[in-house]
Amino acid sequence: MNARIRSLIDSAEMQLSAQEQESLADLLQDFLDGRHPDADLTADELAHLRMVDAEPFEPADPAQVAAYFARRA
Repeated sequence: MNARIRSLIDSAEMQLSAQEQESLADLLQDFLDGRHPDADLTADELAHLRMVDAEPFEPADPAQVAAYFARRA
């Protein structure tokens, strides 16, 4: 393991409460999960995401967005 990572983990174990350590573990897990975002997707799901990603961006109408949130406020 990288010496800096080991040092930070050791410091976290000494300085953080159990709850803070859990929060840090969650952050690390989220980071690691993001490293391979397509690992849990099927080929069809990946193809669909690529198709959606290729579509041109159409920004939402600000008035429609405001009306949407006004209804749910």
